[in-house]
Amino acid sequence: MKNKEHADAEAILRTLVIVKPEKFAPWFNLGIIYARQRRFTESAEMFQAALRFNPGHKLSRIYLDRVMQALKFRGNEKIS
Repeated sequence: MKNKEHADAEAILRTLVIVKPEKFAPWFNLGIIYARQRRFTESAEMFQAALRFNPGHKLSRIYLDRVMQALKFRGNEKIS
């Protein structure tokens, strides 16, 4: 992710959420990747999943709030 190789990072993280769905980090990092790509609905879903596994993670809450604000501004996407 640091090298902005989002496609490679996304593929690895998506595999991790399938293999180890109970792990917090892949969900969180997918949320960041999707937010950077302005895929706000998917980003919000990943941060929500991350918070299910680590409800006290403040940065996830902050990012989720920002993504939700972006969705409200955009106004045409819905969160499941």
